[in-house]
Amino acid sequence: EAPENPTVLVEYQVYVDDELLGSTNELVYYFNTTVGYHDVIVKSVFEDCDKDNQTNICILGRVENLNYALNDHVVDLTWDALEYVSQYDVYINQVLVATVEDPSYSVELPSGIFEVMVGPVEEGCYRFLAGFDICIVDPVSDLSFVAMDYSGLHFTWSCDDPYVHNYEVIYNGDTTLDS
Repeated sequence: EAPENPTVLVEYQVYVDDELLGSTNELVYYFNTTVGYHDVIVKSVFEDCDKDNQTNICILGRVENLNYALNDHVVDLTWDALEYVSQYDVYINQVLVATVEDPSYSVELPSGIFEVMVGPVEEGCYRFLAGFDICIVDPVSDLSFVAMDYSGLHFTWSCDDPYVHNYEVIYNGDTTLDS
């Protein structure tokens, strides 16, 4: 018969889906696992007995093929649907802006640089987010030919966008000037 109050801890054994991953004497244990539902058991092994505690974890995979199309200031996001997932969270600059059921979302944004992240939602599950940065700037306006002389062609334009600091001039598909 096991003692009521075991006193000498030998180790903690960590099992995932009935497979022993390892042992530790610490109160934390780090490991990688696959996407899906898993049973995690931590067994406290004492000199004269052992006790275990079980929990279930759910890990959702990252959305795949996250893409965007930009039309002026409207960002159209699309991604592949994940099996067994009915909702997705959309974050812009680490702020939740929408929870959607379809694997797409459209939003109008001002000029600036934005971090866009999308993640699957299922209650009680941990998840990975997928994302990228989007830079939205206003196009130049009032593009005009000014003159042609021995140094080349001269153009002028306007741009009121505070995020634009340099321009790239492309002539016949070749970059001719960075300014």
